[in-house]
Parts: sequence; C-alpha cells; structure tokens
Amino acid sequence: MSFTPLRFEANDGSAVDRQHGIEIFESRIQPAEQPGETEYQFGVYQGDKRFGFGCNGTQRVSEDGGRTQRTFVLNLGEDATLEWALQLKGWLEFPGDDRSFLWGLADGLVKTFQDRTDNYDEDVRYEVVIDAGALQRHGIAAPQDAGQEILVAAVDIPMHPLSGVRS
Repeated sequence: MSFTPLRFEANDGSAVDRQHGIEIFESRIQPAEQPGETEYQFGVYQGDKRFGFGCNGTQRVSEDGGRTQRTFVLNLGEDATLEWALQLKGWLEFPGDDRSFLWGLADGLVKTFQDRTDNYDEDVRYEVVIDAGALQRHGIAAPQDAGQEILVAAVDIPMHPLSGVRS
C-alpha cells in the first residue's frame, strides 16, 4: 500500500500538512514535574477533530564567536510520549508506518516555531530527539548507525534582524 508521508510547512505559529489536512499549533509551554525540564503542549487539528500532544524537553545555551545560541530540545523518546504519539497516529488515521509518522510529527513540531521573531539577542534552535532504546521497546526500528539519542528534526532561527530595536 502506498502512502504520502507527512510534509509540514511553517504557517505563522503553526505547521500545516495540507495533504493530510493536519495542523499543529505552537505549544503552550510550562514547567515540567522534573526540575530543569519544560512541558510542551501542542494542539493538533484535522478538520473538525481536535487532539492534544505533549512532550517534555530541556534547553541549553552555547556561545560561538561571541554569538549566543539557545537550543530547545523536545524529547519524544519517553515511553509515555511515544505511546501517546502512536495513539495520535491512529486517531489521525495516518496510513504509513510508525517511524515515518514519528519523523513527520517531529518535523511538524519544530516547524510550529519556525516563524518566531522575538529572539532579539540570540540565535534559537529547536530539536526533536528520540531514544533508540525507546523505539526498540515499541517495535520501531531505529535508523542504521544511529546512536542512543537520535536527532529527528531541527529548525534554526537566526537572531531577529531588528536586534536591539524594540517597540
């Protein structure tokens, strides 16, 4: 059976896959139960159907040549998160394999942030990672030569060009 994979494009605070009629809206962000972690809660719409999807994440700051980059890392590799993602796949009636869905979902999650323009003093990067062991526990093959933590999707957002000019 042939299927079309998810292909999201950024759309002003959301990510849209027009072929499957799916839109993911930029997340609500709040502190997670674990210290140092953040909880991301996304709205996922398909026509009149409304779903929620959440995951935890961390952040790190690095400097390169005097330029600061803040990286937000969303983790889809926790067992409960993977189970929820696979339930979402069923609710959305996505016909493809589990791994294709997870990679497409990850791409959609980071693309919700792609149009961000409020980063006046640093570059920003959003990443989605999945633990190879968690994939195996759910019967999903990890890519060959993958390490334990697999980078599934990322989007880089350069410092806003109006740096220092705030209204």
